[in-house]
Amino acid sequence: MSIAAAVTERVGIGTTVLVVPMRQPVLLAKQLASIDVMSSGRVILGAAAGWLEAEFDALGVDFARRGPLLDEALALMRATWTEDPISRNCTHRRSTSSRSPRR
Repeated sequence: MSIAAAVTERVGIGTTVLVVPMRQPVLLAKQLASIDVMSSGRVILGAAAGWLEAEFDALGVDFARRGPLLDEALALMRATWTEDPISRNCTHRRSTSSRSPRR
């Protein structure tokens, strides 16, 4: 995505579907924000809860909680982009307290 952002000027830069519950939301928010800056605001995120239980098992993530994990991750990502500092009591993952990666 970063290379596409660097060599284009008008094309949208994005994911088809990114299975968010398998990822650490603050790190993902930082990565997406960095590419968004490099592309002058052209990042498009396709976020999903996932469907293949074997992938969740391989990562040690509870497949049955993928919906709530997605909701919580999206809220945490939005907070990462808009609040400084961020502090959340997370129900489905470890609580997070951090400085915004925007700074």
